[in-house]
Amino acid sequence: MSVGARMDRVMRSPAAESAVPGGATAVTLALLLLYRVASGHPPGEGQSLLLAAIAAGTGGMARLGVWAWRRLWRDGEGEWEHLVHGRGVRQFGAGMALLVPLLTLAGVPHEGTTAADAVLALLRLWTATVCYLPLALWTGYWWGRMLAQLNDVKE
Repeated sequence: MSVGARMDRVMRSPAAESAVPGGATAVTLALLLLYRVASGHPPGEGQSLLLAAIAAGTGGMARLGVWAWRRLWRDGEGEWEHLVHGRGVRQFGAGMALLVPLLTLAGVPHEGTTAADAVLALLRLWTATVCYLPLALWTGYWWGRMLAQLNDVKE
């Protein structure tokens, strides 16, 4: 079974609406707390609320990712759907969903790296992956629509 098929099975499961955002929130909060410990920053006033807000925001984006996946990730039956959903969402959108989070690692220092830097890099990669998935799928959808329009393929 391919990675896309496995992910499709997870995203279409009835439990995905709560399990995926809940898992994303938990992982984000764990990474944020690990970064705080690894960096040696003392807990400050209002910091817990900020950490919770960031984790909840990531969970919200994960929920949007489940919705976008269910709406856009499908096989195309006609020529228009093949261009929009096959070429646009499944190829361009999925490629962007993989490429853009990796680009977030470009700003990570490579020399004199501490444990806190490594956790921060992992946190950047994680949040970019979760938060960019719905954006990438919709970008792919609009890219596919543009391809269909340029090729005079009608719905």
